[in-house]
Amino acid sequence: MHHRRSRSTIVRAFVRVFLAALITGAVFITPRPQLAEDCGVGVGCKPQPKIDLAFMLDRSGSMATRGQTWNIMVDGVIRALRDRTIVPRDGSIAVSVVAFDGGANISVPLTDINSGDDANKVIALVEGLKCPGDIHSQVFPCPFGETSWYSGILVTGNHVNQTRGAHPKPGASRVLLLVSDGSTTPADLDQASVLAEQSRNDAATVSIRLTFDAFLMGVDPGSPGFATSKAALDQIVTPKNPQGPLGTTTVINPGPCNLEGASSPGDDCTRQASEFAEKTRSILRGKMDFPGLALQVTAEGDTLPGTAPAKSGPSLRQAIEAANCNGGGAITISPTLKGKTISLLAPLPALASPDIVLDGCDPVDDLNCTPLVTIDGGGTLADGIWIRSNRDTVRGMRIINFTHAGILIAPFCPTDNVARNLVERNVLENNPAGVVVTDQNAAPRDGFNERNTISQNNIKRLAPPSTPAPPALIDLGGDGPTDNDAGDADSGPNTLLNFPDSLSVVSGPNGTVTITGNVSGPSTAGATIELYGVTASHVVSGKFVMDGVIFLGETKTGTCAITASGTSCIFTATAIPASPSGQYTATVTDSLGNTSELMFRVDGKPPAGPEASFPASIDFGNVTLNSTPQTKPVQITNSGNAPLQIAGCSIARCVPADKDDTARFSISGCPEPSALINPGQQVTITVTFATSLCGPAKICLVLSGNDPLHAPISITLTGQVGSNLVPTIALEGNASTLSFGPVSARSQRRGDKKVIKKQPFHTFTIDNKGCDAFNVAISSIKRVTDVPKCISSSNADDKRQWVLTQFKAGTETVITPGLTGAFSIAPGETLNFRVRFNPSIPAVVNKACPDGKLTADEVMPDKVDSVINISIAGTSNTLAVPLTGQVSKELRLIDPNDPSRSPAVSLCRSGNDFITQFSIYDSNQNVDRAEFQFMDSAGRIVGQVINVAVLDQAVAARNLATGQSFTIVQRFSGAADNRQVVNVQVRVFDKDGASEAVLSSAMSSNCAGVQSNQR
Repeated sequence: MHHRRSRSTIVRAFVRVFLAALITGAVFITPRPQLAEDCGVGVGCKPQPKIDLAFMLDRSGSMATRGQTWNIMVDGVIRALRDRTIVPRDGSIAVSVVAFDGGANISVPLTDINSGDDANKVIALVEGLKCPGDIHSQVFPCPFGETSWYSGILVTGNHVNQTRGAHPKPGASRVLLLVSDGSTTPADLDQASVLAEQSRNDAATVSIRLTFDAFLMGVDPGSPGFATSKAALDQIVTPKNPQGPLGTTTVINPGPCNLEGASSPGDDCTRQASEFAEKTRSILRGKMDFPGLALQVTAEGDTLPGTAPAKSGPSLRQAIEAANCNGGGAITISPTLKGKTISLLAPLPALASPDIVLDGCDPVDDLNCTPLVTIDGGGTLADGIWIRSNRDTVRGMRIINFTHAGILIAPFCPTDNVARNLVERNVLENNPAGVVVTDQNAAPRDGFNERNTISQNNIKRLAPPSTPAPPALIDLGGDGPTDNDAGDADSGPNTLLNFPDSLSVVSGPNGTVTITGNVSGPSTAGATIELYGVTASHVVSGKFVMDGVIFLGETKTGTCAITASGTSCIFTATAIPASPSGQYTATVTDSLGNTSELMFRVDGKPPAGPEASFPASIDFGNVTLNSTPQTKPVQITNSGNAPLQIAGCSIARCVPADKDDTARFSISGCPEPSALINPGQQVTITVTFATSLCGPAKICLVLSGNDPLHAPISITLTGQVGSNLVPTIALEGNASTLSFGPVSARSQRRGDKKVIKKQPFHTFTIDNKGCDAFNVAISSIKRVTDVPKCISSSNADDKRQWVLTQFKAGTETVITPGLTGAFSIAPGETLNFRVRFNPSIPAVVNKACPDGKLTADEVMPDKVDSVINISIAGTSNTLAVPLTGQVSKELRLIDPNDPSRSPAVSLCRSGNDFITQFSIYDSNQNVDRAEFQFMDSAGRIVGQVINVAVLDQAVAARNLATGQSFTIVQRFSGAADNRQVVNVQVRVFDKDGASEAVLSSAMSSNCAGVQSNQR
C-alpha cells in the first residue's frame, strides 16, 4: 500500500505541473493540429506504447476444487483478445499464454497481434485450454497436479527473452500476468519471488520495463485463507527495489461459478470473465504512462488549431488537443460558460486517443445532465464531434448546425481503433443525423467499431427535403435507416443490432403510459430498451419520417423464448412520461454495449403511434325541408399502437372554393383534449344537419389530433334539403293501406252526393317536403286484386266504387279521376283528401269469368282491393294510395237489369211446367238453396214448400266471378193439374245464413223470355 500511495502522489504532482504549464502558457506538451489527413504513427503527441503481455495461468489441482475458476481464467483471456480496445490489431501488443501446474507449458507462443487473423489464431489456441467436461477429471486440459509459480515464471521469462532475442521489438515493455488462487507452497513462493525480482533487475539492465501483475481468482475475500493468498501474490508483484516498477494484485470477487458443481457458462462466469478482461486493460493502460489529465474549458470563443492556451484557460479545441496528446483525459465545461455558444472557426479535432471524457453537464443539474454550452457548426462544418478512438465519452453537450452528424463515431485512418465509446445525454439539433457510427474508412478487421453505447440523447433536426431519403437520427453504417434482419445475424457497426420488433403503448395514470414490446436476436437477453418520444416528424409520400426524439425512460428485457429465428424477448415499462407528440420509438442496447438504430417501420407508419380509422365521407341524403334536424354518428377508432388524442373538432370548408355551408352542420360529443383513446378503442362524435335551408350542402368535419398520417383528420359531410324531392303520400294513421267496411253494397243510384258524404271516410295527404313546386293529378282508381282471368287491366277502372274528395278550408270537393284537373302543390304544402267506399250491386251480365272481359263495375266481391294512382307532372314518379274495401256477405234478390229497382221474380206456365226466374247478388257467392211456395189467387197455399238444394254447384258450373250477379231459372212439372196456381213465393238461403223472400207477380202465360235451358 505504501508504494501505491507513493505512485499516486507522483501522478497528482504530475497533473499539477501540467496544469500549471497550461495556465502560464509554457510549453509542457506542445499540441499540434489534429488533422483528419494525419494518418502517421498515432494521432496524439505520443507514439502508441508497445507491450509484450504474457498470461501465466495456474492449472494446478487446487483449481479443480473451485468450481469453474479455471475456465473463467481461460475465458477472461479470450475476452481480452477479442476486444480490440484491449489488444489492438496494430502490432503494439504481443501475447503469449503459459499454463502451469508442477511444470509449465507454452500454450501460445509470443505473437504480435497485427490483424484480426492473428488474434483469431491465438484465440483458437486459448480455446483449447478450456476443460470441456468434469473439472475433476484430471485429464488435460483440466486442472491437475502441484502448484509451481516458479515454473510458470521461469518458462514465461525464458520464452519471451528468446523470442525477443530472435525478433527484437525495440521499446516494448513487458507485463507478466500471474493468474492464480494464491495457493502455493512456501518454498515455491520464495523461489518465485526471487525469480520475479531477478527478472525485473535483468530487464532493467537492458532498459526493458518489466512488471509483474497478478489476478487472485476463486477466493472469497471473507474466507480465512484470503489474506494469505493475496499476500503471496503481492509478494510476487512488489519489487524489493523501491525504484522498480510496481505491479498490482487484482481481486476478482468470486460467486456461484466458483463453487463445487458449478457449470459453465453462466451469468456469474460471464461476469468474472468480463471483469478479467476489463482489469487486464486497466493494467495495460497503467503501464503506458498516461498521466491523469483534468481540463476545464473556460474560453467561450474558439481558437485556431494548434494555438497555445491563454492564461485564462483552454478553449474546447485546446482541451481536446491536449487530451489527444496526453493519451486521454477528462474535459469539463466551466459553469461560467453556462448558456454560451461556441461558434467554431474550423472542425474540432477528433477524439483520437482512448479514455477521453468530454463532459458538458451542468453540475447544478447533474441528474438531468443539462448541457452548459452549445457547439455551433454554423451550417458549414460537417460533424460536431468526431470520435476516432475507443472508450471515449461525450456527455452533456448541445451540438447544433452541422451538415452531417452531431456526433460521428468512425475511423479515418487504417490504424484507428474505434469501439466501446459512450455517447449519452447530449442535445443534438439541426444536424441531418444525430449520431452516425460507421467503419467505412477502416481496414478489414474483426469486430470493428462495435459496443458503442448511445444513450438518452435528445435529437432533433429540421425536416429534410423529400429527396434524397433522410438519414437516420442514429445511423449505423451512415446509409440511412436500416431495417431489422431475421435473427439479427448480420454484422457491421455496433453489429447492426436489431431494434425492437414491436412496440405498443397504452395510457396510464397521471399522464404516464405503459409500453410493451418484443425484441429478437442472439443478444436480447438482459438487453436495455430505451424509450423515446417523437418530438418532430414529417410525411413523405404518405410515410412517416422521424425528425426528433426525446428520451423518456428505459427498461430491461424480460421473459425470453427460443423461436425458429432465434431468441425473442418481451419487455414492459410502466409510469413512462407520455410523448409530446403521441408517437414513440425505441433503441436496444445489448449486454456488450452495442446500441441499435431508433426503431422505425418499413410500412411508413410510426413505430408506435395512433392511427385513426374513420369514414371518408358521410351523406345525410335528401331530407325534407323543415323536418327534424338529422343526426349521424361519426365513429373514430384507434387502430394504431399508441393512444390517439383528438385535440379539437371543427366544421370548415373542404376547399376554399366551396361555398360556406358551415352554418348548416353542427357537432357534439367531441372528446376533451385530455382524453386519450387507447389502441382498439373508439369515440363517437355526433354530427347534426339542419333542414331549414333548401339545396345541397357540403362541408368537412376537421379533427386535429396526434395521428401524423392523418393531420388533420378530415371527413366530408354532404346532404341536401328538398332538392328534386317529389311529393310523397301519407296515409291516415301511417297505415300501409286505407281499409273500409264491411259495407253493404248499395243499389246503383247515381248523384246522391248527400248520402255519399254521410258515409265514413279515411284520409290521405300529398305532402311536398321538397323545395320545388309540383302539379299532381288523380289519374285513375284501378281494381288490382280481382281474379286476373276475369278482369283485364283495360277493364279495371274502379272509380264508381270509391268516392274521392279534396278537403280544403272546410269545403269538400268531389274529384273525378282522369277528369278533374291537376293540383298545384307548393314547397312545404300539404293537400288533404278523403276516400269513401261506395260499393254498387252489379247488374246481371251474360259473361263468363274465364274470358277476361268483365269490367270492375260488373263484379263486386266481398273484398275489393283498389289503388288510387296519382301522377306528378314533369317526372316519371307516380304515387299510389292502396284501398281495401270489405263488402257485407248477405244475400240479395235483385232486378237483373237495374239493381236500383225492386227485385223481380217471375212465374209462367209452359205446357205442364211452371217456370220461375229470379236474380241474386251474393258478394262471396256461396248461395246454398231456395224454397218455393205456390199460391192461388186468394193467396192460399197450394201444395208443400219445395226445397231446391245444391244451388252452389249449379252456380259454380257457370264459371262466374266472385261478386258477379246471376239469374236462376227453375222448372216444376204439374202445371196442368194445378190451374189454380197464380203466384209463387221464393225464399233463398246462402251458407252464411242470410236469406231473402219475395212474392212474385201474377202468373204470366208468356214464357218466351225465360231461359229455357236453365233448370
